[in-house]
Amino acid sequence: MMDTFRNEALKHHNDTEYGDIILPTSFGISVCAAATLFIIFSFTVFIYYGSYTRKAHLTGIVMPSSGLVKITPQFAGYVTLQTVSEGQHVVAGESLYHISGEHYNGQGTGTLAAMSLSLKTQYAMLASQLGSELRDNGQQQQAVQQRIASLKPQINSAEQRLSLAGHQAALAVSVMERYKKLAGTHYVSDIEYQLKQIDVSTAQQNVEDQRQGLLQLHTAMEAAEDDLNHLIVQGESRKAELDRQLQGIRQQQDELAGQENFTLTAPVSGTVAAVLVRQGQSVRASEPVMTLVPDNARLQIELYATSQNAGFIQPGQRVALRFAAFPYQKFGVQYGTIREISRTTLTPSDLLSVSPVTWKENEGHYRVIVEPENTFILAYGKQEPLRPGMTLEGDVSLDTRHLWEWLTEPLWSLKGKL
Repeated sequence: MMDTFRNEALKHHNDTEYGDIILPTSFGISVCAAATLFIIFSFTVFIYYGSYTRKAHLTGIVMPSSGLVKITPQFAGYVTLQTVSEGQHVVAGESLYHISGEHYNGQGTGTLAAMSLSLKTQYAMLASQLGSELRDNGQQQQAVQQRIASLKPQINSAEQRLSLAGHQAALAVSVMERYKKLAGTHYVSDIEYQLKQIDVSTAQQNVEDQRQGLLQLHTAMEAAEDDLNHLIVQGESRKAELDRQLQGIRQQQDELAGQENFTLTAPVSGTVAAVLVRQGQSVRASEPVMTLVPDNARLQIELYATSQNAGFIQPGQRVALRFAAFPYQKFGVQYGTIREISRTTLTPSDLLSVSPVTWKENEGHYRVIVEPENTFILAYGKQEPLRPGMTLEGDVSLDTRHLWEWLTEPLWSLKGKL
């Protein structure tokens, strides 16, 4: 097949008047281009393979596994004697503080002493009243018992008279029946028979009189026995009432004596962790004055996580620990492992009175128990032991994601909304 145009014509058409443009390449441009490509490649690899770990910063405190034992007085007062110091070992029942709760008025009179004197006077008056009432009741019972004792022979005599009167009435009836037969045969006159009838009526009247007398004596006996029972019950009831009042006064005296001077003792054997109140200082009721670490208690770390951080914290995670008493810039970071997490949120009252956690209103906190790898910190060549009450901060890794996932998170969030 023949070409439409000759090769010479085509070559002439492609030729330019000034020839080909040639750009010379220098070494610097090549290096910049290579460096740019390397940076783009490195950044791409970094974005694809790089990762970002989100951490939770928690605050906490060193605590024994069984918890600190807080010593609290039952009454307010001031310390007259402190018998132990921090770091000292104590046994259960050992004296820790001697406290006086006495208060003095403007005249220098102790109010507790005045109250004690008043209670003592009330007790003496009630005891005297109890003795007087018991004596009166005993005398009344004795009088009634004497009346009962005098009624018994009267009743026996009345019963005998009633029996005798009944026998006489029976004889009178028997005599009257004989006279009745004799009057029928006219051996005796009618007047004599009527006299015998009168004798029978008199005898029967005597029987009735004796029966009424015996009934009255029985009634008097029952009334006397009722009076005696009433006096016994009344005496016991009154005695019980006054005994209760005396017992109440004795209890008030014991409580007052406990407020005036009392001793705080160690409930368990252990080591004094902190002395919060010194000799001469005042104490308030139910407020801690000393804390003890029980014997055989294992040290652990309690971190407190907000509800925002608690979701990704799991047992077995490693925690980086920074103690306030040992700056990590100089002594390094310590490590521990999460042992357990509380299932419910804590309230401020669940923690120590001085808590490292800054509470916010309506914000719950979860207790995270951490087992430290070491119970000491190497400082200046010495092993310094961890002590209960030391505050610290802990970092817990929550989740790890690639950088490209972190950069594209807004897009994924937008997709979820759409």
